[in-house]
Amino acid sequence: MGAAVEKEWFYLSLGRRHGPVTHEDFCDKIAKQEVYIESTQVWKQGMQQWVNLTDAKPFEATIKKIKSVASQADGRVQNAAGTNDVDEEIACRGASRALFNLYFYFGWLIPMSLGIVILVELQVQQYLTPTRASSSLFFQSVPLILLAITTWKIAATRMQHAGYSKVHGLGVFVPIYNLWVYFICLLAPRNYKRHKKLGAGVLFYILLFGIGIAGSVLFLVPKIGAKNLSALVITESMTDYYKGKTSFTSRLNTNASEAASSKARQEQMKKQREIEREQSKGSMRKLP
Repeated sequence: MGAAVEKEWFYLSLGRRHGPVTHEDFCDKIAKQEVYIESTQVWKQGMQQWVNLTDAKPFEATIKKIKSVASQADGRVQNAAGTNDVDEEIACRGASRALFNLYFYFGWLIPMSLGIVILVELQVQQYLTPTRASSSLFFQSVPLILLAITTWKIAATRMQHAGYSKVHGLGVFVPIYNLWVYFICLLAPRNYKRHKKLGAGVLFYILLFGIGIAGSVLFLVPKIGAKNLSALVITESMTDYYKGKTSFTSRLNTNASEAASSKARQEQMKKQREIEREQSKGSMRKLP
């Protein structure tokens, strides 16, 4: 076996003696920073005394390579500290501009529909009367509450994606101020706070916004005065329609009818047995 693979090296680290180890194993420990280069001493048979690791020529190339890699890493850290690239990669995460536009034009229908379904199910399952659902301000607000929570969450993450604090997402509920928040959410690209550039795609989103506003004016505004148009009020007619489209009511009535018929049959059988018992007793008394 050659000298290069012999366990011939001893080293002093943190006041303790270690070894023997091979040259390759000790170089691996240096690379993994398992020993302190500046304070470690080494020795092998044939040497007159312990020497500092930094003065040991067999490990000079390994130490030089480690210091070179560390120097390059320090340079990268200093360059990153002098720019905002770290903020763009780490802090600017969240809902993208495309995702917010998708929610703004279509996605809000999901929490609204979910709120309406919850109220209708409560009425169909007979946990809530239609009259109370229609008259109570709280129950009428359930779809709006779900919509507000969802809008705030996605606006907060969208503002973060644009380079702002999540707190700005609450601005969607503040009049006048929410115009700026919606401007950022709808049009600003990622990390807009740093670059202050809207980009070429903003024209597409402006056009989409214009189409959405025009559609609202043409199709929704003329119908505001229509009877029973409000999606927040669950009317009795809506509940009746829902019941007619489901089998819940029919199953409930069928089960109740079967239970009543079974109870009536049991009562009739009980009375019949009592009559037969009385007749049997009368016959026994008539016997000589």
